[in-house]
Amino acid sequence: MDSSSAPSSSSSSSSSAPGPTAPDDQLYKHLPKRYGTLDVKDPSVVDHRGRRRPFAHTFVKHAIETSESPHTNKGGIVKSTTDRVASDVALPLDNLPDEFRPFKHQSRPAKADARRKRLSATERRRMQLTAIPSGVAREYATYAPLHALWRAYMDDLVAGMADAALRAAAVAKADWHGAKVVVTRAKNPTLVGVSGIVVQESARTLKVVTEANRVVTVAKPGAQWTVVLGAWKYTVHGDQVAYRSADRAARKMKSRATVDMA
Repeated sequence: MDSSSAPSSSSSSSSSAPGPTAPDDQLYKHLPKRYGTLDVKDPSVVDHRGRRRPFAHTFVKHAIETSESPHTNKGGIVKSTTDRVASDVALPLDNLPDEFRPFKHQSRPAKADARRKRLSATERRRMQLTAIPSGVAREYATYAPLHALWRAYMDDLVAGMADAALRAAAVAKADWHGAKVVVTRAKNPTLVGVSGIVVQESARTLKVVTEANRVVTVAKPGAQWTVVLGAWKYTVHGDQVAYRSADRAARKMKSRATVDMA
């Protein structure tokens, strides 16, 4: 009897055993019941392009929409500072398309072309563009208004400076066009004592128009000259201001010893 009952029990067990479980059921069987319908075959998970969204995307979206957390609004959008900031931030792209690069096909910028067309210092001297013409341009009275303008410029520049060192640095960095100077020392002894208004300045020279209506060129290296501003008298060493006025204005002037080996 035992031998006859064994086959019947085995046959009944084989007929009543369930079939193989679907992979999706095995994967999602531990989730709450309300997530059991979030299958990739559900039409509700098809995006606007007609593509099926994966389960993770559908799960997160469904969890947000059905959440009663105070951090979500009625539309199911998470109220976080990160989301609000990220929506207003522009992401720069390193590989922009060519249509968004207006200057890619230009050979040279306009600024480089303008720089190439400038005359060199040698060309300007050859063409005598910096030469002071004879006549009224060499008269001392012609530059008296320029000197008055320079004094007003210097008064405004050093206004409120109580420190003598700061005032001296400001005077050294100032524009010298229109300044009245007196040469106290120079490598050329004949220039000592020359007094006049500066009408031109380069990196290494000063052109001064004297009261005798003469134009005198003073080399800065090895020269000294004085400038009077109100109750202050400044002695300027040419070796320490041997720069163009535009370059000198951007430099940080430091107190340095002047060594004369002559």
